Amino acid sequence: NAPTTREQAIADHIARLIPRRKTSTLQVGIGGALVGLGEALKGKKFRIWSEMGSDWVKTLMEGDQPSSKSAVLSFLHGSADLYRFADGNANIRVTTQQRVNDPARISKLANMVAINTGLEVDLLGNVNAERIGSKLISSPGGQPDFMKGAAENPEGKAIMALRSISKLGTSTIALDLQGPVTTRAQHVDHVVTEWGATRRLRKLPSRLRVYEIIGVSHPIHRLELAQAAQKKGYIDSAQVEKLRRSVF
Repeated sequence: NAPTTREQAIADHIARLIPRRKTSTLQVGIGGALVGLGEALKGKKFRIWSEMGSDWVKTLMEGDQPSSKSAVLSFLHGSADLYRFADGNANIRVTTQQRVNDPARISKLANMVAINTGLEVDLLGNVNAERIGSKLISSPGGQPDFMKGAAENPEGKAIMALRSISKLGTSTIALDLQGPVTTRAQHVDHVVTEWGATRRLRKLPSRLRVYEIIGVSHPIHRLELAQAAQKKGYIDSAQVEKLRRSVF
């Protein structure tokens, strides 16, 4: 499916986080928020190392000057075109999940970029990608492994991308999660929505992490989140005022 305006904006913000001249190792998770990613990343240099390979693999590997010349995966899931492209392709290797998803191995891959999505992110950066209340939406899959590995990679980028508004109109940047923590805050380097990308969160103090994350929330929820964060002592009045000005 073609990306929506929101999904294209998310893809473009992610692409700006990834250098063009340096070769990165790339993992991409599953989720509608990542639909536009393949096209947005074309022209950059990658080695693909990902649990799942979907149509973005074909997008990045096809053509006379592909963005990636090789892919290591544990399974493929996509269109018939993807399966035809992969059939007999010596540059695509499928191996065990234990090998591909090993956080220790991932942490040593050159310039590891892990891109995943979730249902909601709290103000510190903890991610719920599984359940809203009692309703099970998804399983963790390899997300925790890849986000951990990328976050422990000195040159890595652990990117969490999601639409700023849920299907019910609620903010996906939340004061409190409605489900379990799938990926811990210390394993999230950037939070990305259609409204932008945070600066690198790694090693930032909590006050700056919270400010950065609220800054990519939807404007209709941003001031409410800022005021709630101030009440909890997460941010100060000056930061609330900056977030207010970012809305109005």
